[in-house]
Amino acid sequence: MQQHRVHTNDEPRMTKRPRAFRDASSLVRSVSLTLLLMAVGGGCMYTINGNPDVNLLTVHISPITATVFARDTADLSSTLELTATIQDYAHSSGIIWTIMKPAGGDTIVGSGTSAHYRLPSLALLVNSTVTIRASSVEDPTRYAECSIAIHFPPAATFAAIPTAVTLLTDGAQQFGIDTLNGNSLPAIVWSIISGPGSISSSGLFTAPSAIDSDGIPPTIVQAASPTDTSTAVITLLKSTDSLRSFTRDVQPILLSCATSGCHDGSSRPLFNYQHTRSDVKPGNARASRLYQRITDINANTRMAPPPAPALTQTQVLMIGQWIDEGALQ
Repeated sequence: MQQHRVHTNDEPRMTKRPRAFRDASSLVRSVSLTLLLMAVGGGCMYTINGNPDVNLLTVHISPITATVFARDTADLSSTLELTATIQDYAHSSGIIWTIMKPAGGDTIVGSGTSAHYRLPSLALLVNSTVTIRASSVEDPTRYAECSIAIHFPPAATFAAIPTAVTLLTDGAQQFGIDTLNGNSLPAIVWSIISGPGSISSSGLFTAPSAIDSDGIPPTIVQAASPTDTSTAVITLLKSTDSLRSFTRDVQPILLSCATSGCHDGSSRPLFNYQHTRSDVKPGNARASRLYQRITDINANTRMAPPPAPALTQTQVLMIGQWIDEGALQ
């Protein structure tokens, strides 16, 4: 049986809250993707729609550029090997390989993160430059491309393929032999005539892990048969050249934040590399305090705070990828 309590005059009664107070409490408890925040004393309203977090997936391809010879009618098998890598994917590391504008008789066969590009036919050649695109299966809008120059075959028995290539430090390239003018494949000995790097007996070139600077003399690789030789030129670039850097990519974004009133410059020196580096975990953007601040949906705690606008998706992507790629200076 339900019991009813009787209040005496000596007991304090629970007062009923005014309706306006109840409505305000309900509003506070309500959670929405759109936050309407009233600036104290300012009377301004700020609206943030959703979390500005972005997909940080990136694709890299090797080689960056290459030069090959078109196939003559007797050559049916010459190919260029390409590889791709994906960083910060959520579900799939798969690659879609595409010839953006075929040169004529050329095809590409991909197997995961590697692919074999079959050289174009001399008889069908319509383009002297081909672009190979490696796109992410998870997000096809993210891709990297290799530009390939197509040359006429020389009057020789064979040629090293690719005949010229651009690689990053720590990269690798499998060289092959393009038989020319109806000749059979000879026994080949691979060697390096000059420049850094090493090459195996099967023609696999491995770039050094570091070079002093871009613009060093190229590496010359030689393929020698008992009766003939062919050389290939390897241009090496520092791997950091293809990655985001603080000075070039991130610092301008932080400086734009300063001009919006986010920082007055008298407190923490956010805009130098050492301080910013202390706010990130290289290789893990989402675990980094800086990235958490710029993707915060709470306008009171995000960077940059109102009335400055939130960073754009492009700016968030740039900072996130910089962290994921190692937070280089």
